[in-house]
Amino acid sequence: MNIKNMKMMFLNSDQGGGSGGEGTQTSGQEGTESLLGKTGTSGKPTETTQSASNPWINDKGEFTEGWLDRLPDDMKESRATLAKFKDLNGLLKSNASLEKILGKKGEAVMIPGPDASPEEKSAFYKRMGLPEKADAYKAKPGNIPDGFEWDEARATEFNSLAHSLGILPSQTEPLMEKFAELEVQRDKEIRDAQEKPFLEAHKALTEAWKENFATNEAAMKRVAKSCGLPDNMREWTPDKVAKALLDVKSWVSDDKLVPIDTMATAQPGQLRAQAIMTDPANPYYAAYAGKQGPQKQKEAAALVMSLIQNG
Repeated sequence: MNIKNMKMMFLNSDQGGGSGGEGTQTSGQEGTESLLGKTGTSGKPTETTQSASNPWINDKGEFTEGWLDRLPDDMKESRATLAKFKDLNGLLKSNASLEKILGKKGEAVMIPGPDASPEEKSAFYKRMGLPEKADAYKAKPGNIPDGFEWDEARATEFNSLAHSLGILPSQTEPLMEKFAELEVQRDKEIRDAQEKPFLEAHKALTEAWKENFATNEAAMKRVAKSCGLPDNMREWTPDKVAKALLDVKSWVSDDKLVPIDTMATAQPGQLRAQAIMTDPANPYYAAYAGKQGPQKQKEAAALVMSLIQNG
């Protein structure tokens, strides 16, 4: 909106000096021209409704009807903005406030747009307090729990990324705190996922061995220790178990092992049945051998037959 152009239109008077036609009623005394029309010798406005030399305002300083329609072509787009002003006083006050704001433009921080150049973005970040280099970031979370160590290399990488994105040092601290919290939570979830198979297996053995659980577990641990497995079953990784089984093989004669040709054709159910009949560590071996009474032996034999037939 061209405010200065508007002021010139309102302040310019008819330089012709003629009577200017109708619209001005005077008392006959010669006066001076003003924004409100002509004044008498007393300096007070004479009775007038609209000055012929200035058709924009009436004697009350209010804009006359249709004044927006008289705007020049280069100000037509400003009609919607100017329409909110009812008199010259309001327009001038608004203009004064606008110029005051524009006078502080040099102190303002202009947010760069999507198409801003790297230089413009850099200037903006600098005004916001971004340091010259990422080594100015010293944030370290205070919520590191026991068992965790601060990784300075990762922190440096994080700070470099924060600096490149224009994130201020004061903003990185809460980010670090949240990141540490998420890392602890993720570690717990991983540990729980690793623990779940062990707990499920332990539950299955408890249900299978029932009152013999303690005896069988002790025997199992003795065998495990004898072939080099750790005391903690959670540490029985596949490679350690494979080595242990190979050691066990040296303790057992070939006639006690499942024949190679049988292993090639046997179904999983048949292998389980074979274990029940021959492996003392199997939870059903004692029942199958008749050591738990006739009823248990009958149930174990039925299970073996079902495994052989159905796999």
